[in-house]
Amino acid sequence: MMTMSGKTSEPLTDVKSLSTGSDSISARVIVCNGCCCGNTSKGHSEVPIKYLEEKWEKNDISKQVELDISDCLGPCAWHNVAVLETEGQQIWLGDLSQPSHYEAIADWAKKSAYQTMVEIPSILKSNIFDPDGQD
Repeated sequence: MMTMSGKTSEPLTDVKSLSTGSDSISARVIVCNGCCCGNTSKGHSEVPIKYLEEKWEKNDISKQVELDISDCLGPCAWHNVAVLETEGQQIWLGDLSQPSHYEAIADWAKKSAYQTMVEIPSILKSNIFDPDGQD
């Protein structure tokens, strides 16, 4: 997994809890850009990593909401996957194919930087799935 700092680690396969080592992090957004996600040669939409990084910087939220770019999150049937994570909650999103999906994720992150229990934007609700059940 590559973070905004450019560090890499093993691909994330099981997100259980938000443990960042910093009390100031209130949420995390994990975006897959691996074997299928963002692979336009396989017919999938590009993952707008630069856009997301610019939104984090513009909104000055990197200290409150971590943005991780992952090599592969695992459920490849749901290409273009992201996980929105807060303490005690994780929401898996798949089939993120529109720029408006990523705009909504950035908006959720901005709100999550300063609020708790931020509702998932309505445009993303149909993209929620269970990674264990692959709903």
